[in-house]
Amino acid sequence: MSRRIKVTIYYDDQICDTRIGVIFVSAKSIELTFNKSIKINELLSRIRWKVLTSSQRRILSLKYRYLTSMNIVRYDTFQLKSNMDVEAMLDKHCSSGNIILKLYAQFVNVKGRWSKFDNNSS
Repeated sequence: MSRRIKVTIYYDDQICDTRIGVIFVSAKSIELTFNKSIKINELLSRIRWKVLTSSQRRILSLKYRYLTSMNIVRYDTFQLKSNMDVEAMLDKHCSSGNIILKLYAQFVNVKGRWSKFDNNSS
């Protein structure tokens, strides 16, 4: 049986660098649960659906916050661009013992046809 992952997704604000590393500053967040076998396109679709974003908004980038040091608590992020990135994130999360995974979704307004997640976004 696949383990369910609990996620908090922050959006519509910013990522700040502090003395403890990266924090997500956001007045808006959503909760999501998914299987460990999720793929990047399904993850992006579920986030957009859960945020109830209009068809004129797309996810520009999706970042994962993870603990880099336990002696001096410090966090960093990496951007999720592919299925391999999602697998690496889930492996790191499951081995960390943390209960809730934290992501930050940056949305952008678009005009015209948009069909695919831009893997070159930063």
